[in-house]
Order: sequence, then structure tokens, then C-alpha cells
Amino acid sequence: MVTVEEQQLTDALTAKSTRTIVLVDVDGTQQEIKQTVRFQRSKVPTADGQVTYSQWVIQPDSPKEWAEFDAPEIKGCAPDRAFLPSEQVNAWTPDSKIVIVYNK
Repeated sequence: MVTVEEQQLTDALTAKSTRTIVLVDVDGTQQEIKQTVRFQRSKVPTADGQVTYSQWVIQPDSPKEWAEFDAPEIKGCAPDRAFLPSEQVNAWTPDSKIVIVYNK
């Protein structure tokens, strides 16, 4: 069974994959950092009137991956996760949300 989202991506010429990093400090204040990789492809008409698509490629002005991330230092506090590694993604990679909480 194909979901609506999968069908939309199947027919799309652009796609993106976003990692949202949410920093939560000790008083509950939140800051979001978004890392987005954008993709594109082309429609290619065939001789029999059908349409095929080229392979997904990363857009020229887009980052090539979700970059590694070092949680910023907050004096007197420690993040529950200090480091996120870089990650290769593709047009089918679902969005990701990571919450980093600071504690005293």
C-alpha cells in the first residue's frame, strides 16, 4: 500500500529532509536549529509518451548532509547529549527531531 506522502514524493521534482535540534535550557526556554538537505530531479519523457524521472540529486546550493552538531556550552549546566554525528540522508529520509535538555 502506498501512502499519500509516498505518492506525493514519487510525483515530486523536489524533496527535502530536515533534522530539527531543539535545545531546552534549565528554565524551559527552547531554541530550534534546523539542518535541511534539499534534493531535485527531472521529468524525462519517453518515446511512448510516458514519463520517467531522473535520480534524486542534492541541489547545488544545499548542504550535502546533516552536519555534526556540538551542543553549546551553558555555564553551570550540562546537556543530556553533547554531540550529534553527521548523517548522510536521501530524498526518502524522514524528518528527524532531537531534543537536547540541559540540567544543572
